[in-house]
Amino acid sequence: MYPAGAVVIMRYVHGFLWIVGIVGCIMFYLNTWPLEDWKGWAMAAPLGLLMGYLIIFDLIPMVVFGTLNSIQERVGYEEKYDDS
Repeated sequence: MYPAGAVVIMRYVHGFLWIVGIVGCIMFYLNTWPLEDWKGWAMAAPLGLLMGYLIIFDLIPMVVFGTLNSIQERVGYEEKYDDS
């Protein structure tokens, strides 16, 4: 598969997962998703894993690469890699 196409597909997949995770977190926060017995906790554990995955593998790299990109644009590519 073409790498750029894979990146676009992963953006859509991560976008869908963010929506699912945020809706689940809102339901958990508003207590519409009760955690009274082991079934509730068994349903909440995948939500925690999903949000951990999204934060570690989507949010952090996006922030780091965005910051590095803005620094590179501010400093300038030619000044940063001057051959003199």
